[in-house]
Amino acid sequence: MVFNRMQGSRPGSDSSFRFAQGDNPIMSTILETVAAERAPVRAGDDYVFATDCLYFDASSVAIRVAVSPRGERLTVSDDGNAIDRVIAMERRVPGYERTAKAVAARNGIQANAGVLFANPSCAEEIAVYISIVANASKELADRLKDASIARSYRDLTNEMIGRLDNWFPGIATRRNANILGVSNKVHSFDLEAILENQKTILIDEIRPRNVNTILAASFDVGRRSDIDLSMWAVYDPAIANDIGGPNLTLLASVARTISIDELTPDLLLRRA
Repeated sequence: MVFNRMQGSRPGSDSSFRFAQGDNPIMSTILETVAAERAPVRAGDDYVFATDCLYFDASSVAIRVAVSPRGERLTVSDDGNAIDRVIAMERRVPGYERTAKAVAARNGIQANAGVLFANPSCAEEIAVYISIVANASKELADRLKDASIARSYRDLTNEMIGRLDNWFPGIATRRNANILGVSNKVHSFDLEAILENQKTILIDEIRPRNVNTILAASFDVGRRSDIDLSMWAVYDPAIANDIGGPNLTLLASVARTISIDELTPDLLLRRA
């Protein structure tokens, strides 16, 4: 695979590449091997490579390379970008997990929750697997687009604001509320509402690709003992199959998970 050169950079001269030399030796080896023409973009402890593969919308297939803290595990992943490209078109992608596993198997890699990935045995294999995963991600995006169904998602957050205003006149609500978790990480919730008894209700809208984000946020913030919290995850019943029954069950372990059409003021107060 050939990597497009970053504008204004020379091979091996980008500042992110020089900075990487202080990282663990495995990542340094990866960068020396792969970044001959284009330095990657740093994303936390990982690096993201923009490849010459293009999705159907002409965007570059970006591949994330991660090294575990002790260097015993290497991961090359498309980060779920193939699915995200289709969802960005406001289209549903039913059966995406099954399709992703089929594409992964055909390319000799793995898939989990629609994310394509591989675990190379050594740094020298990274460049090859970047090419394999990138091409597989492009193939997956094309297949999902062809099988996708047009849908305009309901704005459940806006619906919830309207319902709360009707159920509890004068209730204070706030969109995109940032709440600190016990890990000292800040998490964003779609909606925060404060009842008269000062009980805080946090509500997230479930979509097919944000289950893990809601799970992490609800688990972390839900462990706080200094705030009187009631945590909810609501979904449109029309896309329940797209979200997946196992995902809804998993979310129910950290938040009250319910179809928005089944939510009532009495239920909200009882659970609150």
